[in-house]
Amino acid sequence: MKIIHINKNNASSHKKLIKLINSYCKNGKNVFILVYMIGCAHCDKMRPEWEKIETVLNKNPVYNKNNDIVIVDIDAAYNNLKLGNINGYPSMKYVKNGKIEEYTGDRTLDAFIPWIEQNSGIDVVNIIDNPLKGGKTRRQQIKSKKSRKSKKSKKSLLKN
Repeated sequence: MKIIHINKNNASSHKKLIKLINSYCKNGKNVFILVYMIGCAHCDKMRPEWEKIETVLNKNPVYNKNNDIVIVDIDAAYNNLKLGNINGYPSMKYVKNGKIEEYTGDRTLDAFIPWIEQNSGIDVVNIIDNPLKGGKTRRQQIKSKKSRKSKKSKKSLLKN
């Protein structure tokens, strides 16, 4: 997994990084991109959630050793990527082999991880044990959902 940040702190090398990201987008990498604007309230609220992706995925060897996943966040002031229309900020895109898909889901870590999983073909449920809402891990939440379904089906059998 590669993490690339483009902002005022590395503005001097942003052209080189843009070229690198464009090559990833064309050559089969799974590229997940956040384009944000400094001072945008929606961006400021969502960016901490996006930044958690790096922390969560870096803890997991399935991700951190996967060179086909690229996570990018880029300040709109330095955006020279060919991402199609950007109608507002923040804007999140998935790009692979030049095909661009707009992300329209929730702006939370709990939504970003399955989006990455779905597009990169990795089964997060079996590999990430990070705490989610209520202090439960993904595995615990899935087990409790299965348990609830099992209890409901047993109750319906008893009624019949």
